[in-house]
Amino acid sequence: MVYKSVINGEERERGGKNTLIATSGSSKSFTDMAGINLIPETPKEVSYIDFLSKKTYQAAELADGSKVYTESVLKIS
Repeated sequence: MVYKSVINGEERERGGKNTLIATSGSSKSFTDMAGINLIPETPKEVSYIDFLSKKTYQAAELADGSKVYTESVLKIS
């Protein structure tokens, strides 16, 4: 499986340490941005993949404390 970072619809690198935690049926990935100079409004993001239901989930905690979630179909080719 290849993991790619897509930001605003474009594949790109943004630094940080990518971390993947995986089990037989799901995974969680996030980027540790410690030491990277980001603006204070940068959201904290995490992604989940549920291989059994073939769905991906993205979550972001915004600077004001609110949270945003999205759900997508996992496309495996």
